[in-house]
Amino acid sequence: MRAQGVDGVEPSPQAQGEYISWLYRRTEGTVWVAGGCRSWYLDRTGRSSAVWPDFTWRYRRRVARFRPQEYVTLAQESR
Repeated sequence: MRAQGVDGVEPSPQAQGEYISWLYRRTEGTVWVAGGCRSWYLDRTGRSSAVWPDFTWRYRRRVARFRPQEYVTLAQESR
């Protein structure tokens, strides 16, 4: 990243939207959001803010490879 003049990366709006859509579909009908469950995972509208609603091994598999097309780079400021 330093060699390319990049300070950081953040998810692209498209990648983030796709993830949020997947998250809502994945948690639909689960204990996270159904049956009157009240917890800090739910926002005021009842939507889940769970970061990863699945097994940890699936998370590790999903994030094992960096996909640059899913991110926007943040350029280094002039020093």
